[in-house]
Amino acid sequence: MNMNHLGEILHQLGHALGMLDEQRRPDATRTYHLHGPHLQVFWQNIPTNWKVVFQPNEAAYTGSLNDGVGDAFDGYAPYDFESIMHISPWLYGMQVYETLPASKMGSVGQRKNPSQGDILQLLDSYRCRRQVSTTTTTTTTTQMASSTTTTTSTTVAQRCIQNPDCAVNPWCNDPSYQAWCPLHHSPCPAPYCMYSGG
Repeated sequence: MNMNHLGEILHQLGHALGMLDEQRRPDATRTYHLHGPHLQVFWQNIPTNWKVVFQPNEAAYTGSLNDGVGDAFDGYAPYDFESIMHISPWLYGMQVYETLPASKMGSVGQRKNPSQGDILQLLDSYRCRRQVSTTTTTTTTTQMASSTTTTTSTTVAQRCIQNPDCAVNPWCNDPSYQAWCPLHHSPCPAPYCMYSGG
């Protein structure tokens, strides 16, 4: 672990945001609800104090039910070999697992950036909502002596849907934050709403 490396810092921030190591998913090393296993673990190569990072945890994210309009994700979340939360297959110079399928070995343990799956997991876990687009189409037809010209223009208006827990959070009523949302193509300030329920 090198805390001077941005990727490791991002990994630890993932833990701070509630994410578990990807290999802790209940479908990582065994079949779980008809999914998995995705890893073959070499238990004999893992030091005793590290075995816990491969123990299945039923609380690990494997997807969610539909939370309503704009839900970031619903259903089973595929095992994320590219997750920044997945540890390396090498520990103290020993190989501690292989991926199933073996072709995914090159993807695991990366510390470059959060994967698309990591981002969807966070959006879903914090109940962030997708933006809803409203499309207005206008068609103008001009007819001249021997030809007809049709021009169609489409205007898309972005609208931001707040996390439903935001209702009691003063940040969510701040116009400067609501104005920030459409410009940056992200949900309303959901991180500020995290503790609004209690």
